[in-house]
Formats: sequence, C-alpha cells, structure tokens
Amino acid sequence: MSRNRLVTIFLSFLFVAAIFFVGIKIMHKVIDSKKEDNIFKPMNLDIKTEDDKIMHGLWYEENGDMTNSYKVFSKLYQETKAKAYQLKKIHLSLLLNRDLEISGKELDILYAQDPNDKDVLKLILTLHLMQSKFDLASSEAGRLTQISNDYTDLEIASDAYLYSNDPNKALGLLKKIYDETSREDILLRIASILSDMYGEHEQAVDLLKSHLQKFGSNQAIEQKLHEIENLKNSTKGKI
Repeated sequence: MSRNRLVTIFLSFLFVAAIFFVGIKIMHKVIDSKKEDNIFKPMNLDIKTEDDKIMHGLWYEENGDMTNSYKVFSKLYQETKAKAYQLKKIHLSLLLNRDLEISGKELDILYAQDPNDKDVLKLILTLHLMQSKFDLASSEAGRLTQISNDYTDLEIASDAYLYSNDPNKALGLLKKIYDETSREDILLRIASILSDMYGEHEQAVDLLKSHLQKFGSNQAIEQKLHEIENLKNSTKGKI
C-alpha cells in the first residue's frame, strides 16, 4: 500500500472536530459570498482580518493548492498560537509529506498535554502509518477505541489494525459498526476482508444475502455478492 494511499484514506476522516469553531465562525460569510457568486473565489484583496485569512486558506485547500493552504495556516498559527490552526497545519503537512519531523515533535507535545485529544491521536496514528511504524499505529488505534465510540473513530482504528496486519481486530470493529448501523459500505469492507484475507467466501456470501433480505435490492451489495460467489465457485473447481 502506497504512502499516498494511506494518507488519502486516513486524512479523509481527520480534523472535522478540530476546526469546528473555525467553520462556525466563517460559515455565514461563506454562505453570503456564494449567494452573490456561485464560484467560491479567493479573497485576493484586503486580506487583513483573521476571518479573511481563514477563508483564503480554506479556498486554497478546496482548490487543491495544499502548499499555499499550509503557508496560510502556518502563518495563522504563528500569529495566534491557536491549537486549531496548529492541528490544521499539521494535517496539511501530512498531506504534503513535508516537515514531518516538526509535525511529529508538535504532536508529541500536544499528546503529552492531553492524551485524550482524539484529533491529536488520529494525526499521530496517521503519521505512524506513513512512517511504517505499524506497531505504534496499532497501539494508538487501541487507545482511540478506549476513549471513543464514535463510528468514524472506530473506522480509523479498524484501518490502522488492517494495515498493521491485525485483521481480526479490524473485523471486530467493523462488525460492531455494522451491527449498530447496517451501513452497506461497512458490510462491503467486512465481506472483502472475509473473502480476500481469510478465504471465508461462504461467510461473506451469507452476510451479503442477509442484508439483501432485510433491506432489499442494492446494486453494490449484489455486485459484491456476485464477485464472491464467482470466486467461491472458482476455488471449488481447483480442489
């Protein structure tokens, strides 16, 4: 699994809560600007206030310019020392795969200050995976499940276990989420792990069929069911 793939998977979950107050602060300003123009444009002129800088940094990120977004939030952190900007800066550094040593040291300090900060923990977990420190990533995943029952956090932990070659723990967390939510995307991941990693094609088929019986026709579930049944039949043919 490539480093970029790992970063994409994990960072897609991160930092929603960490910049929540930033989002609330600028939400109405963004909505008003979009009413006047359907295209969200950067604030090229008179970028003076903190809100202006936030919007400019988010615009860069939204348009794929992570380098300039990183510069904006790094500057905001330098000016304010606000933790939200620091976390955003670290988040972007991981996306860019730059300044990782600095980000790692900052995360160590933040973790020492509050070991129960989920956003810090998830960033640390991601960094460990990027650096192929799978034992540490697995340990942080365990810590995350101890302090959070949030489904998103459990998904992140399950991915960490999976990439750390501990599919049993990954499967356990995914089954917990599915049992409580019946989410089809989680079911598809469970079926893939059972079939691809354990060769438990029959068990995967049973789960998929059970879902279809409960909730009716679903193209993605039916396609996965067809794939695994074909795989099961081809496996039988080789015996």
